[in-house]
Amino acid sequence: MCSSIVAAAWALAFVTMCREPARVDLRAYLNTSSDDACPIAPPNAGPDVLAGDAPQSSCDVRPTDSNQGDGTRIDHVPLPAPSTEEPLAANVPIHLVDAEPFLDALMDDAQCYLIHYTWTEDTESEQTKIPEKYQDFADVFDEATATSLPPHRASDCSIDLKPGTEPPFCRLYGLSPREQVALKKYLEDNLQSNFIRPSRSSAGAPILFAKKKDGSLRLCVDYRGLNSVTVKNRYPLPLIDQLLSTLGQATVFSKIDLRSAYNQIRIREGDEWKTAFRTPYGLFEYLVMPFGLANAPASFQAFMNETFSDFIDRFVVVYLDDILIFSKNAEEHEQHVRLVLERLRSARLTAKLSKCLFDAPEVEFLGYLVSKDGLRLDPSRVDTILAWAPPRDLHGLQVFLGFANFYRKFIPHFAEIALPLTNLTRGETEFIWNETASTAFATLKSAFTRAPVLAHFDPSVPCEIETDASDFAIAMVLSQRGRDGDLHPLAFFSRKLDPAEIRYAVYDKELLAVVASFEKWRQFLDSDEHQTLVHSDHRNLKYFMTTHKLNPRQIRWSQLLSGFDFMIQHRPGRLHGKPDALTRRPEYVPTASEEGILQQSLQLLPLHRLVPSPVVDAFTVHAEAAPSEPLLDRIRRHQASDPFVAKIAGLLDRPQGRKYCLRDGLLYKGRSLVVSGDECKIEILRQLHDNRASGHFGIRKTLGLVQREFWWPGMRAFVKLYVSSCDICQRSKSPRHKPSGLLLPLPLPSSLWSSISMDLIVKLPVSDGYDSVLVVVDRFSKMAHFIPCKETLTAVELSDLFLQQIFRLHGLPDDIVSDRGPQFVSAFWKHLLDRLGIQRNLSSSRHPESDGQTERVNQILEQYLRCYVSYMQDDWLQLLPMAEFAYNNADHSATGMSPFFANYGFHPRVTEPRPRNGQVCNPAADERAEFLEKVRRYLKGQLQRAVDAMKRSADRRRREPPPLQ
Repeated sequence: MCSSIVAAAWALAFVTMCREPARVDLRAYLNTSSDDACPIAPPNAGPDVLAGDAPQSSCDVRPTDSNQGDGTRIDHVPLPAPSTEEPLAANVPIHLVDAEPFLDALMDDAQCYLIHYTWTEDTESEQTKIPEKYQDFADVFDEATATSLPPHRASDCSIDLKPGTEPPFCRLYGLSPREQVALKKYLEDNLQSNFIRPSRSSAGAPILFAKKKDGSLRLCVDYRGLNSVTVKNRYPLPLIDQLLSTLGQATVFSKIDLRSAYNQIRIREGDEWKTAFRTPYGLFEYLVMPFGLANAPASFQAFMNETFSDFIDRFVVVYLDDILIFSKNAEEHEQHVRLVLERLRSARLTAKLSKCLFDAPEVEFLGYLVSKDGLRLDPSRVDTILAWAPPRDLHGLQVFLGFANFYRKFIPHFAEIALPLTNLTRGETEFIWNETASTAFATLKSAFTRAPVLAHFDPSVPCEIETDASDFAIAMVLSQRGRDGDLHPLAFFSRKLDPAEIRYAVYDKELLAVVASFEKWRQFLDSDEHQTLVHSDHRNLKYFMTTHKLNPRQIRWSQLLSGFDFMIQHRPGRLHGKPDALTRRPEYVPTASEEGILQQSLQLLPLHRLVPSPVVDAFTVHAEAAPSEPLLDRIRRHQASDPFVAKIAGLLDRPQGRKYCLRDGLLYKGRSLVVSGDECKIEILRQLHDNRASGHFGIRKTLGLVQREFWWPGMRAFVKLYVSSCDICQRSKSPRHKPSGLLLPLPLPSSLWSSISMDLIVKLPVSDGYDSVLVVVDRFSKMAHFIPCKETLTAVELSDLFLQQIFRLHGLPDDIVSDRGPQFVSAFWKHLLDRLGIQRNLSSSRHPESDGQTERVNQILEQYLRCYVSYMQDDWLQLLPMAEFAYNNADHSATGMSPFFANYGFHPRVTEPRPRNGQVCNPAADERAEFLEKVRRYLKGQLQRAVDAMKRSADRRRREPPPLQ
């Protein structure tokens, strides 16, 4: 056992020849008079060459002679450790000795001393660090196990190549002397462990070295060529947020890190040759899974998930080689740890004890500090961010943002704080590190020092969301109520609206924040046990799930939200501080360099209500308020820097420029002033479109006003974009285009009475106790039955009428089309049709055209009754049989024949009998059957032509529906 800090010093007296001239730094211990201790350099001196006379010492040392056989003699003189009571460095003079005098002294057999220090810390063996209660699992931490070849398993790493490809054979990379030494040791160790073997493979990947944190070298094989031809294993890695959400009410934690984790997985037998790598000392291939293979992470995660499948999410989470064990109390935690260690033993996996932690109230896991209170930032990561120097280029900025973005859920205002920095990463933006970027950089770093503790997700407690939207951003906070009854945040999220979303109405922006919340945190909010409470300061959102009139975008959002159980609760703005503050920061105002700035600036948004005027960029200011500089002066200024104007000015003396002229320093095309600069164009359109004297007219009229005095390239497209993006026009004008949505006819029925439609005509004058008619139509032959009934018809009574009037004549249909009347949507009717195997097709609400056939028959019946009913209108019941016969006997426009003939194959007699010609037609049964089949084929063809004609006619008055975005 060593003391806390111990120096083991050895004096090496040697005599040798130095053939190369050199200048060396020597510590000479001359005139040493101490009789108590041998002279020794201080620990910080390092191994130095000591020159001079041999020091006089009373130390009890016994030199040992070692003759090397080549004229060199080495005497090993062990020296005791120095006294640590007072430092020696201050008393040791330093002399520089040239090489020639040093060689002369050596030739004269002078004694020289080389002191070599080995400093060790007071470290116990790894097994003694294992907690007493887990000592019986010491073999799980044995390094020898990790250096032995593991067995083949079902989870071996496979390397399947894409058809027709082979792993490449690449050239060697150059290695430094230090890297060559490291390579030799790596090959020696791994050959001894049987992790690699010499290879005769046709493949060969090059190697390179990377520095570890401690300065040592790690060998890396460049498998980019192999990975490019490998069929990827798509086994997913866990989502870190999802892993951490399972910790719940845990209070005690243990962390286990595996030793040489990838080396515990074998390469599938027969695939070893594909891993071959080239070195200056030969070609080798892996028997175990190395770093750098495309499928290595997926293979290892699959193996770990299989190994701990019955533990995961109960008391274990696993991310590659990191294992976190969590429990509600110490007693069950010991059982959990022992189960995990036993599983590691059975799987022949070895843990690295120096990176393990047992029975702790807080552990570092995947970059977070995890405790019973929740998640907080690792102070070492915060220190890394605070020490980060300002980026010098785009790549440096992207690295910083990538690191910081990992922890963005801790920062309530991350998106807007980092906005000036993220704007610099846009492809079209030049990287210029200005004061705004520097301020944002410093503010973001400072925000990490104030990051709150985020509570653990508890599945037994309902979630609550606070959402808000401004004109340029949305924000939300996910929270749960703790035992104290207060809301504790689980995560923050905010983002800037894109150019299309900025044009949304206020209602849609507020709804977008709700939708984004459920998309972002679906894993927390998809619960069958609890209803999610959504807090919004927009009162009208309360009625979203019950309103009937939705635009296409809202329909899509409604479908997404329909899978969640939630309730929107209005919260007054004065109480809605957290999400509101996230959205109302000046950084969310669009800048002129952003994509879509034209659309953003064209909206008449009251910017002065949202942000202080200094942060509104000049481009937006021109779109919002009247400028102080005269319009002509601004056009003149922009023309001076416009390449198009400069080009035309050079052509004024040529035929190509005869349409243009210069007057008062301004370029004209004929009598129209050439306008340069988007802000000038927008100002002109504000005057000629938005102004009260202009009237917010459409594209054609606005273009006519502009063309009277102005011209610029692409003017028509610019005006069209401006007018079509005008918020007031979109809200105030009735649509002049055709209604959206083309006709989608119902599928054709396959046979007679296989598909029928039903509808009720109600509120007729009472006739013999009846005031309604049930209309049933066969969609194939168009035959109809008119059945008298009452408006109070119930589902049970409807089923009786169906049995008596339809089933007894035509049997059961395959499907029934109806509207959404109470009889047709009742549970009884639905269950009855399900039991009978009849499909129920309901028409769209408030869209009777979706059951247009029955609606049309209703009109015909009503028209018939109006023609024949009496003055009192109370005898229509007696007219129903004749109305039904008349309708069924008339040729139908869709089929070209009467419904009666389509069903029975002959026409009924309705007039006096005609004289017969004496010939009696008595066809055979097969002729009759063939005739009926021809009738049906003809009928179906006529129906299809009628449907096509109906669709063409309907679509002439409509247009394609807009896509659901």
